[in-house]
Amino acid sequence: MIHIIDGVFADHQLKNFSKTINRSKEPFVSGYASKEGEGFFANNEDHPNSYMCNTMKNYAKDFHQQDTKGYEYWTHYNTRPTEMHQDKDEVAYIKHGISRFPTCSTVFYLEVENLVGGELVFDRGIEVTPIVNRLVIFSPGLEHYVRDFTGHRVSIAVNPWSTKLYT
Repeated sequence: MIHIIDGVFADHQLKNFSKTINRSKEPFVSGYASKEGEGFFANNEDHPNSYMCNTMKNYAKDFHQQDTKGYEYWTHYNTRPTEMHQDKDEVAYIKHGISRFPTCSTVFYLEVENLVGGELVFDRGIEVTPIVNRLVIFSPGLEHYVRDFTGHRVSIAVNPWSTKLYT
């Protein structure tokens, strides 16, 4: 299942978020090699972008109906996953061969400029066009990737978890 919600935040909020996100292009694997200021957070844990993350989680609440322990949060600043993948507990998968999934996955488009390509493509052939202030919520374990692109694209992922990630 895939839900698309446009107009999630006010313009002044988008401008503020653009100032506080991590713009690093360093490679990372959530939970295994997190970027500064990103990774797994408990539900009540405060950080510079906790309001944005909690708002995204609240939209997703109707989607999954499970209590959560926390969420993982990260940005893609003009980067993209290079192959079809599932959002999962990467440490559990890499170290133990276990596939554990969040209660759902979310992608929010914070900045999109002069973009050609960059669609979020799902294994069922569904494609979602990146548009500023668009939130995409999808089922756990759903395979997806980002089509190659030119231009500027910043997306935010917030994935709620019913358990803590492996460390």
